[in-house]
Parts: sequence; C-alpha cells; structure tokens
Amino acid sequence: MDDRLKQRCSGIMPNDKKLLLIKTSDNFIFIENKCGHLGILLTDAKIESDVITCMGHCVAFCLKNDEVKNCL
Repeated sequence: MDDRLKQRCSGIMPNDKKLLLIKTSDNFIFIENKCGHLGILLTDAKIESDVITCMGHCVAFCLKNDEVKNCL
C-alpha cells in the first residue's frame, strides 16, 4: 500500500467483518474491505477524490452512492 493510501484508509475488523475506513474529500466512510464483484480486498485499491477502483478488475465506483463509474 503506498503512503498516500495509508494516510486515507485503514483496515478495521468489528465482529470479524473486514471494513475499510476511507477519508473522502469531505468525510470519513466505512466500506466492506472487499470488492462486491470478485471479493478481492480493496486495501490496495486506487482512490481518487470520491471514487475507488478495484485493482483486481479495474471497476471504479463512487464512495458516496456506490454508483459504478466504469465497467470492463
């Protein structure tokens, strides 16, 4: 995980569920630490503004409303 991402997110595990705490442009949010499509961990995901991109299959979605931004 690169240093910029370490400053923006961290893994948390309440009740054995892996969550990711992410600092967006104006807030902090929790998301499940896995891609909803393939189950790949999002710890190494690319985060730009309020969009997170799964590195496993390069699908990006909005952190504010879960809207898919692109799909291969």
